[in-house]
Amino acid sequence: MKKVLLVLSMVISASMYSQGDEIPGEPGDPAPIDMYTPALLIIGGGLLLYYTMRKTKKGRIDLK
Repeated sequence: MKKVLLVLSMVISASMYSQGDEIPGEPGDPAPIDMYTPALLIIGGGLLLYYTMRKTKKGRIDLK
């Protein structure tokens, strides 16, 4: 699952850079956080789903 999240984040990062003509941010000037919001949401959701499923398999969480 960790490999899937890593590949997914790399694909999202590559697609975000390919959408614009130039890479956001100048040397010494970081890119705005708005560029990374979709990737952070997907990674966070994936981690939440992963840990929820992991705990459910061990029987710690009952979803009834």
